[in-house]
Amino acid sequence: GPCRPFYAHALKEHVDKSIYYDQLGRLAAAYPRAQTFVAGLEAFGADSVGVFGRLVAFLGLPLYGEAGYADEEALRAVLAIRHNQGHYVLPPPTEAEWARAREFFAPYNDKLYAWLAETDDGGNTAFERWSYNVARGGGE
Repeated sequence: GPCRPFYAHALKEHVDKSIYYDQLGRLAAAYPRAQTFVAGLEAFGADSVGVFGRLVAFLGLPLYGEAGYADEEALRAVLAIRHNQGHYVLPPPTEAEWARAREFFAPYNDKLYAWLAETDDGGNTAFERWSYNVARGGGE
């Protein structure tokens, strides 16, 4: 139909944003690695206080106190707020769809893991390990 090119373009844009190696490459061209903090959404979901604490420390800011949060309970309340939830209820991907996605993203993810390993200062280890295992069909 007449809208098909729009949807193809929108899908391409969405997939392009999912190739994190390319995203980080553009960032690395503008900023030194020492000024870049990388954390996976899955790690943030599993330990939002820990990942946020690492981010705040990376920025050289206090997590708690006069210039930070009153306490961990206040921080957890803020981190519990969900944005961009949307109202979509999509069926989970089939195993064939997962396999196709893993196959498509594998070369890009391999570049990403190599970049993270080369530039890792210790803060990205959990992200790299989790992503690497999941990309290959494993767990944590």
